Amino acid sequence: MKRVISLILTAGILITCMLTLGSVSAFAAETGYDRGYVRTMGGSGKVVTKGLDVSEWQGALSEVGTIDFADVKKAGYSYVILRAGVKLNAGSNRIDENFEEFYTAAKKAGLDVGAYYYSQAKSVAEAKEEADCFLEYVKGKKFEYPLYMDYENKAAKEAIGSNAQTAKTICYAFMDTLADAGYLVGLYGYGAWFDDQYDGWMADVLNNDIGKKYEFWMANYYSGTPENEKSKDFPTKYGMYQYTSSCRISGFGANLDANVSYKDYPSIVRKYGFNGYAPNTPDPIVETEAATEKPTEKPTEKPTEAKTESVTEAATESGTCSEGSSESLGGAAQSDNGCGASVGTVAVLLATACAGGALMFTEKKKRH
Repeated sequence: MKRVISLILTAGILITCMLTLGSVSAFAAETGYDRGYVRTMGGSGKVVTKGLDVSEWQGALSEVGTIDFADVKKAGYSYVILRAGVKLNAGSNRIDENFEEFYTAAKKAGLDVGAYYYSQAKSVAEAKEEADCFLEYVKGKKFEYPLYMDYENKAAKEAIGSNAQTAKTICYAFMDTLADAGYLVGLYGYGAWFDDQYDGWMADVLNNDIGKKYEFWMANYYSGTPENEKSKDFPTKYGMYQYTSSCRISGFGANLDANVSYKDYPSIVRKYGFNGYAPNTPDPIVETEAATEKPTEKPTEKPTEAKTESVTEAATESGTCSEGSSESLGGAAQSDNGCGASVGTVAVLLATACAGGALMFTEKKKRH
């Protein structure tokens, strides 16, 4: 009888565990937006960081050789935005030829990284297809800057007839797909499309809709400098500004796109858990300083040895019990203090594990 009760109890505990794991999985699906990040394209009011954006045109297709990201770092830039992929005129999506190489090299050089996808979407279906390809290309990587939809293709504009509302729907189809996957998302474009100073055909949509939900990266080469007559309100209006396509750095003999960021994106990403980071991930500099201040000393004893042995013993008993349970179901006799007691032990262990797991995720949820 005790054995039957213990088996029922164990089954109940297993069901509880499954339900708990289901709730944990749902929580794990939360994004940085769910954790409280306020969506807005507005900047901090000042330049926070400087960066470059590059693609295969600075690598495989460059006539002057591949850019060296160590030189980018030496030139005073702290981040790069890499083209991850592109939709070709023929209608096929492909990864940028240098994306993988550039990502690895930029990280090795100590640069923060973001990514963009050159879109030619003329419909919601195309936008979702592009976004899915984007997600495939960035899978398994971490980014400190947003993932951007680069929306500036003339053919796409002509195909939708300059209808700003249709364009908005297309942009949302792309960006929502990325946001739902846990990324900090932005839109990239230039003044003639998006800035009200130029009567941009999507300016109203950006200011009153898209820009209240996602980041925006403005491109405008008015004077080739980040501070000019047209950019006076950019530090509070946009998150990032691409101000020239004629930047030069030592060691690379071709022009580059240069940018300033008005938001501290790396801190945002780490705090809210975007782009492959867990929430409240420490800044790497702070982490290094902490490690330096508190060096790890080699322990003279093995404090976990006793715990390891007890866990091993419990596992051995549990394993024996499992074998015994199989035999009893086949007709072999077992005493009430044998398999039944061991099954009860397993039930208690499972209950403790589930309760501990639930408590851990409950506490985690409370912090955010």
